[in-house]
Amino acid sequence: MTLHFEKISLKQIIIFSEIISTTSLLEKEFIQKRYLKAASNFTETADFLQKIGLIAIKKDKLILNPKYKSLLKIKKTFRLQDFFVNKLIIEKTIYSDYINEYLSQFSSVNEKYECKPPIAQRLKYSGLRNFLMELEFLTFDFTKKKYFISEKYSNVFSRYKKTIKLSQNDFLKNLQNKEELGRAAELQIIKFEKEKLSHFPLLSKKIEHTAIADVMAGYDIKSFDLQAAQNGDKISIFIEVKAVSQLNYKFYWTRNEIEKAALYSKNYYLYLVPINDKGLFDLTALRIIKDPYASTYKNNSEWLKTEELLSFSLYAR
Repeated sequence: MTLHFEKISLKQIIIFSEIISTTSLLEKEFIQKRYLKAASNFTETADFLQKIGLIAIKKDKLILNPKYKSLLKIKKTFRLQDFFVNKLIIEKTIYSDYINEYLSQFSSVNEKYECKPPIAQRLKYSGLRNFLMELEFLTFDFTKKKYFISEKYSNVFSRYKKTIKLSQNDFLKNLQNKEELGRAAELQIIKFEKEKLSHFPLLSKKIEHTAIADVMAGYDIKSFDLQAAQNGDKISIFIEVKAVSQLNYKFYWTRNEIEKAALYSKNYYLYLVPINDKGLFDLTALRIIKDPYASTYKNNSEWLKTEELLSFSLYAR
């Protein structure tokens, strides 16, 4: 879908809309010829409008959704912007999951929703991001290098946040799935570590799956430093495994894990295991972070840290 959005623009949709609003001849070939005189990517534009339910093509003839047909009579760009923002952000379409993944990167800071994605993520979302900027749903601050939900559509984004709330059953189901996914990721990393230390069988046999025996350890796996092993030394390393989205590598870190990261310092590692579009672990994109307390928790330039949950208790009396 990323490639699909790369070839979609508001300008193309406006041209397409103007053509079909000024003719009663809705044969696909006729519309296409007129369209290609003023714009490109006819197939992608028509396909996009079909997938969000605004047109249908039967026997090479365009059939318009009544809502879209009524909209075409207004002929005002801002109305088209409003229509497509609501269509993509609020309504359920084939693109909803992809859009949700992108919007999940935005966090509330000083009553504004902002996002400062890593360079790799900018490329992944460039088509969708540019389209949302054309719709004026997003703005970009060049000095801060951050994207913001525009004030113009802040109410739409608030509605969007309400629509994606989970029911209790959905929440429990997701929690169980995440736990199973996390355990599967840990097993993948144990296999990875054993292969890493394959030339040191005595160390490889001593790799521990700590999380099974002690959930409060603050890490999942105890392994050994490869470079130290090659130098004849035995140095333990402590690995916390996170199954993450390949889109933004977002993960949750408990206070206990953070404290252990600070304690073990350069011997503590975060292994971020991305999940690809097929739901499989992609170890080729595995991100290994050494001393994450210093390089991640204290690093505000590369990582966006959001406090999503705080704990409160009464003082002892």
